[in-house]
Amino acid sequence: MRITAVFLLLAQLCAIGWAHAKDGALQVRVAAVFVELHAGPGSDYPVLYSAARSEKLLVYERKTDWFRVRTVTGTEGWVHLSEMEQTVLSNGQRFDAQAITSAEYEARTWEFGVLGGDFEGSTNITMYGDWHFTPNLSTELGLSQIFGNYSNSWAANLNLMHQAWPHWRISPFFTLGVGYISTTPKSTLVQAPDLDDYSANVGIGARMYLTRRFLIRADYRNTIVFTDDDDTNENIDEWKIGIGFFF
Repeated sequence: MRITAVFLLLAQLCAIGWAHAKDGALQVRVAAVFVELHAGPGSDYPVLYSAARSEKLLVYERKTDWFRVRTVTGTEGWVHLSEMEQTVLSNGQRFDAQAITSAEYEARTWEFGVLGGDFEGSTNITMYGDWHFTPNLSTELGLSQIFGNYSNSWAANLNLMHQAWPHWRISPFFTLGVGYISTTPKSTLVQAPDLDDYSANVGIGARMYLTRRFLIRADYRNTIVFTDDDDTNENIDEWKIGIGFFF
């Protein structure tokens, strides 16, 4: 029932995803008399070119309130937000400053973050790092500290993640991986031995792009811990939510 509910939730989240330019650039048209292209992201840089009304520009990246653009003839420069707001998209809609940062989100290579949640009744804090080697696939290394009533644990996981719709603002992903968990019991009268076990996990989750270089991420994973006694392998449900940043 839990997994069915999660899939239904992700389906609802996916319905409000968005799409944008796949090549990392947005095309806009100048709607003002002209906009000025500076040599760098600041008003102190000299003006290289003035793009006239109806001229098309390709927008590639944002630094604070400045946008790197290129004309169809190849002239490249930086335009301030106040002037970018006087351009329109190919469908006639006003330029949205967040659209270019969402393009950077889709093209990200590295992602790092912190998650917190529940590990079968224990508090779980996780730090993770992702390498996105394609728009759809990434590898993740996660390090977790787990605080329980009767024991504390740390865990390391290496996962392969698949994100089917990376251009959606709220995008689901699926994950499969292996790990290692070390548990130290909280024993005062009788010293119980530390336990070191391997694990495997499968999970689903979703990322939601926020703004600039930040995102929210939520995960559900089902983990099997392989104990020395094969008949008593542990099956653990894990929920986490947190914030990440990318570049």
